[in-house]
Amino acid sequence: MITVEQLRAFCGTALPDAVLQGFIDFVSQAVPCLNGAAVSEGIQNALLLNAAAHLCVLSSGVSGEVTSERSFTGASVTYAEARQQSGLGGTAYGRALLAMDVNQCLIGLFRPSRSIQSVGPTL
Repeated sequence: MITVEQLRAFCGTALPDAVLQGFIDFVSQAVPCLNGAAVSEGIQNALLLNAAAHLCVLSSGVSGEVTSERSFTGASVTYAEARQQSGLGGTAYGRALLAMDVNQCLIGLFRPSRSIQSVGPTL
């Protein structure tokens, strides 16, 4: 299980702890699937960190990919905008998750849910 401190160190976000904990709680829903697939704790943590960092990046509006930097005298970093319409492919963390989650335990959390609705008269 990952912590707020680990997530903050991993993705360098300034989001409040409560928001980060919400992201952790969301991605932790995949732990039973990961345990059932016998995924090691280290790999589980890497998967959970990337999934939660993907959510952090989307909520901050940037992709997590550095597009420019400056030297020590003019410290500045510019990030590419997040491509929110691209799903997991919209951030570097999401793409890492797509590559690593071979059991699709976490990827499944990000898929749109589908439901079947009846059209017509009800009995």
